[in-house]
Amino acid sequence: MANLMRLNRLFLEQKHIPWLLAWVVVLSYGIYIFGFGFYGDDWSYIYYHHLLGFGGPGDFAATDRPLSALFYNPVIAVLGETPLGYHVLLLVLRWLSAFLFYKVMCLVWAGKWQQVAWMAVLFAVYPGFRQQPIAVEFILHFFNLDVFLFSLLAMVWAIRSPSRFWLWMGVSWIACAGVFMMEYFVGLEVLRPLLLWYVISSGKDEPGRRKSLRLTIRYWLPYIAVLGAFLVWRVFVFKFPTYQPSFFKDFGTAPLDTVVRLLRSIVSSYKTAGYNGWRLMLSVLAGLDQAQRKVYFFLIVLGALTTFFAFWRIKPEEKRVSLPFPSVWKEWGWQPLALGLVMVFAGGWPFWLTNIPIEASFPWDRSLLPFIPGVCVLTVGLVELVVHIHWRKVLLAVMVGLAVGTHFANALVYRAEWENLRQMFWQFAWRAPNLERGTILMSSDIPLYRVSDNGLTSPLNWMYAPQHSDRDLPYKFFDLDLRLGEEYTGLPGLEKDLPVTHHYRSLFFSSTTSHCLVFFYRLGSCVHILSPEDAILPGLPQKVVDTLPLSNLAMIRLNAESAARPPVEWGGEPEHGWCYYFQQADLARQKQDWNTVIALGDQAFEKSLYAVDRMEYRPFIEGYAHAARWQQARDLSLLVYEDALLRPALCLWWKKIYTDLSKDTEAESAIREIVTEVNCPLES
Repeated sequence: MANLMRLNRLFLEQKHIPWLLAWVVVLSYGIYIFGFGFYGDDWSYIYYHHLLGFGGPGDFAATDRPLSALFYNPVIAVLGETPLGYHVLLLVLRWLSAFLFYKVMCLVWAGKWQQVAWMAVLFAVYPGFRQQPIAVEFILHFFNLDVFLFSLLAMVWAIRSPSRFWLWMGVSWIACAGVFMMEYFVGLEVLRPLLLWYVISSGKDEPGRRKSLRLTIRYWLPYIAVLGAFLVWRVFVFKFPTYQPSFFKDFGTAPLDTVVRLLRSIVSSYKTAGYNGWRLMLSVLAGLDQAQRKVYFFLIVLGALTTFFAFWRIKPEEKRVSLPFPSVWKEWGWQPLALGLVMVFAGGWPFWLTNIPIEASFPWDRSLLPFIPGVCVLTVGLVELVVHIHWRKVLLAVMVGLAVGTHFANALVYRAEWENLRQMFWQFAWRAPNLERGTILMSSDIPLYRVSDNGLTSPLNWMYAPQHSDRDLPYKFFDLDLRLGEEYTGLPGLEKDLPVTHHYRSLFFSSTTSHCLVFFYRLGSCVHILSPEDAILPGLPQKVVDTLPLSNLAMIRLNAESAARPPVEWGGEPEHGWCYYFQQADLARQKQDWNTVIALGDQAFEKSLYAVDRMEYRPFIEGYAHAARWQQARDLSLLVYEDALLRPALCLWWKKIYTDLSKDTEAESAIREIVTEVNCPLES
């Protein structure tokens, strides 16, 4: 008997499902949680709180989701300005959404809880949505989804508990009103009447079809009223401040073409959310190095084996529940197949009517969120219908393992992005310890792909004006790929002294084109603060070259009493590698503090630190030349000369050195000897 009891403990039971879901959620999203930071709109939410206090996040969201302030204001007030708390919260909300989804689906298929558990596990690891690390932004999405799913559960509890009907029904109505915070999941409300009809028609009293329909409509009416109020508010009161319901306008002018386009969008959405969402699992390996691949395969095996073992040990069911579905559906798999198709169809309307893209790539993979429940129900239905019973658990376990590996590869991307952003801002702090008010920091081809220039404006002001507390921003970040074009123009022209104004939500910036500071940053090298004479440098994007005449190094305050530093919430100061010494030396070169340049160069080279991008030897060449340390200046010049593309710039540097030192006969002789060796005629 004791042995039998110990054996029974090995079986997976329904009470273990929350733990299984927690395991796959942590395995998928929690491994690198300590290496994540802020991304996308995260910066704006947090900076608005930093800038304006408790109501700041709601102030940011007022443009498109004003009632989300009820969620964001208290949450950000509690979690503060450190990234980790938001990533932990999103992890919990992600787990809760999978668990609530499992509970809702169990109401439909009580006798198929194993298959429902598969739906929930797939829901937890769905690889099509890969913006989980953008935690501050998406805690609202998953909170809204959790509230919706809980509303469905409370509604069923009300019907099944007559003594507490009004309590649970009231809770359900309040939760249903969560749609006012966010409209993403409004289409999934189609589940509500289906769930109501099923629960009522399969109750103990087994009412007739007509009575079941009447009760369904009766219980559904309050929810219709909530949705009706939401639509009136959204369409006629709040309207559409960002994305417009262009479908109706297009339908009025070209109805046939608009309907055809809608049908194509619907079909494309099924393919994107279903096929493309899962196919992503097979395309991440190429971006991993050897060490990362080992971890990737380990996680795939771990995820697949643990989920397979869990479901392999499912306790045999003692009783199967017969469900009241049409008898023509002899195979149960048709039920989730049909319901999944309906759920996917219902989830897409907020996007189809507004022509919001639905893609399996950043940034529009966020549009896949309302499709995830339907896709997972549909997937399990297809597996039940197509795959032999002996291979179903194997296939689904492999899918879970591959999804876990996909999220690991995605986490590496976000971890690297956070480190690149931190490195960039620390280099700003080293090179430009303070900036004049009104500075516009500009660049193109910025190697940060999970944040816009509006987002980068937040850390820029946070770092250089940490005590600033009003809506008139002192600094602005412009991505020239957006702000030097036709659609999102920020610069009025390339002449000096032109007025520049830019609004973002409730924040305002005003300056002139004479207050610009142009930089360039490519991965593998350091941030380069550029001056007009740097147009000769190779590899600069054309828009950077076009705006270089506006770059004004005088915007860097050289004699400020205190230096700006990134907030401690972003992590500590990086180890002082080559870029630290380059930035400090370039700042000293601007000050013409050659002793500091030389000291920094000596320290860097003693530590065997060298530049990957050889243009970064410039301050040290000039410093050693001004100190008459000609051998070091010559050696560095020869390193630069080896890069044929940098030779014109090298000659320009030595001409400047010659101009500065030509009155010294000994210096002139040494300079002529070096420039002859690097083929730079001084008289040309």
